[in-house]
Amino acid sequence: MLPFLRTIARAIRVRFEGITGLITVRDHSAWIRPIGPDSVVVDLGAHKCEFAHFFKREFGCPVFCAEPNERVPSCLPADQVDRIAIAGTTGSRRFSLSPNPEASSIFPEISEEYGQSEESTVECFTLNDYLEQKGVEYVDLLKLDVEGAEIEILMGLSDDDLNRVGQMSVEFHDFLDPGLEGDVRRVISKLRQSGYTVINCNWPHHDNMLFVSRRVVKETSRFLGVMLGVAMFAYAVRGFFYSNDRIRRAS
Repeated sequence: MLPFLRTIARAIRVRFEGITGLITVRDHSAWIRPIGPDSVVVDLGAHKCEFAHFFKREFGCPVFCAEPNERVPSCLPADQVDRIAIAGTTGSRRFSLSPNPEASSIFPEISEEYGQSEESTVECFTLNDYLEQKGVEYVDLLKLDVEGAEIEILMGLSDDDLNRVGQMSVEFHDFLDPGLEGDVRRVISKLRQSGYTVINCNWPHHDNMLFVSRRVVKETSRFLGVMLGVAMFAYAVRGFFYSNDRIRRAS
């Protein structure tokens, strides 16, 4: 029975994604209704830059990418990818090159989940420093997949900093380091209190979280704001049936 209900929940979710403009690119969700050719997309932990490339191709908007692992090829020209890391502080830090190229991190406990890592160093910049270097005053869409550094980055942002970001697609990494779960919940609470609608696109996990400024929702469409709420419910329903079916099959 649960697999059948799970299929229904998935169909409902897909339908509401189409209505609301929620999409997923390389396991990162975003709300495309407010995005246009004048929008700014910042892709941190860009890997091969597929996320940024999608928005550049579909909307023609400027994109900024940072990916510290130089061994990972990019689908964007090399001069459009900054080989740096974004973190909570500026300066050189140890960088662990994981056997899994998507898991290299300034936190060895994360990168070593996939085997022994090679050690290197990387130049780190705060988000504010990076945006200042790029001359970016407002970010319409920020993607964060920075292998554990998302905690210190987001906790270090002030309300004024957050007012410069319309929406954020964040992969938290408590699935690799369960000790991060408390910090993840504190970040989510902070962003909610700072005026973001929180959409967990892979409930009950935290590896695909979307935070949309309620100001942006209001400016775009009140109706779509309501539909985002319905989509949040659809994600939760799908996650409930998926999680319970997985538990049932494992037992």
